[in-house]
Amino acid sequence: VGYGDYIPVTGIQKIFATTLALGGVALLAYVYNIILTTFQERMSKYSKGARKMKTIEQMDDYYILCGYGRVGKVVYDELNRRQQNVIIFEKNEELCENIEENDSTVVINKDATENNLIAKLSAKKCKSVIISTGDDVTNLFIVLTIREINPDAWIVSRVSKPENFARLRKAGADKLVSPELIGGKDL
Repeated sequence: VGYGDYIPVTGIQKIFATTLALGGVALLAYVYNIILTTFQERMSKYSKGARKMKTIEQMDDYYILCGYGRVGKVVYDELNRRQQNVIIFEKNEELCENIEENDSTVVINKDATENNLIAKLSAKKCKSVIISTGDDVTNLFIVLTIREINPDAWIVSRVSKPENFARLRKAGADKLVSPELIGGKDL
């Protein structure tokens, strides 16, 4: 409000100076709050990611499940029933809200096609990679990514269109499953 060069004399000047001083303090408090909240959120996200990676490192062996839609949920339930360690890649966080993460289940809310994390994880203690997304192009890209890093990985992929069986097989999928064909035959 100044260094004493100008001193409020009238009542309106004093009210203005008081309002300016309080407004300045409130503005600074708001800015510091935003900075601290942003810092805390980033540290929390980093800490959560580090805990997940530590849990993965402590697993003896595990399955990687890409996609937690209708088919992926059934696969996860079966692996969980068999008491297997599972790492789930699902970009839609809402689909994974009901999954209880523990020492045998880790959820990574990232697109499996966007970075090489899935390829790195498939190269370690991975028993099998199960790809259950509903998009054949996405499944093909995941197979290629994993096969590039780990030629020995066991890859099971969902396939929707019959013409994509050969493409996924050429890309390196060891086993192909089509829920549409299986369901149609059963019907």
